[in-house]
Amino acid sequence: MKIDQSGIVILAAGNSSRLGRPKQLLPFGSSNLIVRAVTTAINSGKGPVAVVLGAFADEILPHLSGFPVHTVFNQDWPSGMASSVRNGIDFFEELYPDTDGLLFMVCDQPWLDESVVSGLFSLQSTLNTPAAACVYAGIPGTPALFHRSVFHALRQLEGDKGAGKLLREMSEIIAKLDFPAGMNDIDTEDDYQTFLKRLSLP
Repeated sequence: MKIDQSGIVILAAGNSSRLGRPKQLLPFGSSNLIVRAVTTAINSGKGPVAVVLGAFADEILPHLSGFPVHTVFNQDWPSGMASSVRNGIDFFEELYPDTDGLLFMVCDQPWLDESVVSGLFSLQSTLNTPAAACVYAGIPGTPALFHRSVFHALRQLEGDKGAGKLLREMSEIIAKLDFPAGMNDIDTEDDYQTFLKRLSLP
């Protein structure tokens, strides 16, 4: 299952209900989490980058100005992450019909960098699997790379399950990359404060 033409979808349409403010715009270093994610995706060099927006699109868009990325507005964002996954696939199949692999990532994994992205592509290529996913706390999750043979299954996802449900179902046939720091995502204010404290450690 060779991937010749790839792309990256950043899922950033949620309304951060548990945080109470847009997690996409939480300060990170000299920028914020969405800029961090976009920069990581671009620097990985794994093809065009599309950012799926929804709840805070008007607030996020100015922060993406100047970056070579596409923005996709998910009108159905309240239904959950699965709709953003479909939007991402639809976008690439329309504008880049030769795409045979998509990496899905989120913006609230601050420790994600280009080496993890490259590792997923390398692992998928070496093991010739339909997907490659990061594993943390023993569970496969984002970021995750899917061969186009899995796009149909991704389209069948519903609600807020995202690709995690499918990855668990495919657990025996996917490539897995250990990414322990992936479990340190940001869903609440406490999560963010814990993250800031770790940044300040010597």
